[in-house]
Amino acid sequence: MMNNNQMNFAFFSANLHHYVPSIPWEDHNELYAIFKRYHTARNPERYMSTIEGLNGLNQAGILTGFHLGQHELLPLYLARAGIDFDILISKKVYQKYQNHLNAHRASFDDADRHFDFLFAEDKYMVLRIRRSLYSGRHILVFADGNIGANDIDGLLVPVSFFYKELHVRRGVAFISHLLQVPVYPVLDQLTDEIVKITIQQPIHPSFELARTDYIRECMQRIFDVLSERLNDKWMDWGCWDYLHQNGMLRLNGCEDVSGKLLSPEHTFAFRKGAKTFILDRFNYNIFIL
Repeated sequence: MMNNNQMNFAFFSANLHHYVPSIPWEDHNELYAIFKRYHTARNPERYMSTIEGLNGLNQAGILTGFHLGQHELLPLYLARAGIDFDILISKKVYQKYQNHLNAHRASFDDADRHFDFLFAEDKYMVLRIRRSLYSGRHILVFADGNIGANDIDGLLVPVSFFYKELHVRRGVAFISHLLQVPVYPVLDQLTDEIVKITIQQPIHPSFELARTDYIRECMQRIFDVLSERLNDKWMDWGCWDYLHQNGMLRLNGCEDVSGKLLSPEHTFAFRKGAKTFILDRFNYNIFIL
């Protein structure tokens, strides 16, 4: 592994162990190789797609996807199924994938379909989302992206995730309650050259439940859907190697294992530039040699 790949593996391994400690350290190299092969750019013309749950989209709401390998292609497949939507995205992510996204949008225009990008950092974001929803268009957003420093209100809520906690942005649930629109979790899975997309049962808001309570309940239900999807298919999730960077992983509650520091079993050395680092993958302590 080259320098950046070594560093990415080190944190991939640490993050995976934090949430799924039952996987032996010695299996992490093979799992990382599977992870890298799975999360590569895909040609949409190569794969067929199927979608279940379309009949449940009775009201314009928030289509909530995850980074499960097909996230770049998901807008294309949803549009081909006749779903009208706009995409909530951060400017940083848009700039990174601008060519792919605009190519998809051009193909939609050719088919007399269209979607707009709504940028999470826009101070008028709530008004733009409301306009789209009230015109009958869904909003597509990825709940595990933690997009944008100012995503709706910028606040994080903890959810249970494989017996630990993830800290996730609450914007999906906040907008759902504010505008009284449903959340539709969307799962995808690649099986035998077919992308199988499943729109889950909607999560409906109610004014009878206080907004704070609904936000926690809604976000927990969203990530319960993800947890069930990932069980025994850990490598399908594209976030393992950067959870420590996007605010989802908090280390304040990590166990004090000072007596185990620098154990060969859970340390990993990597180079970054001219320096060599050692990461204790058990508790995220890092040392410079």
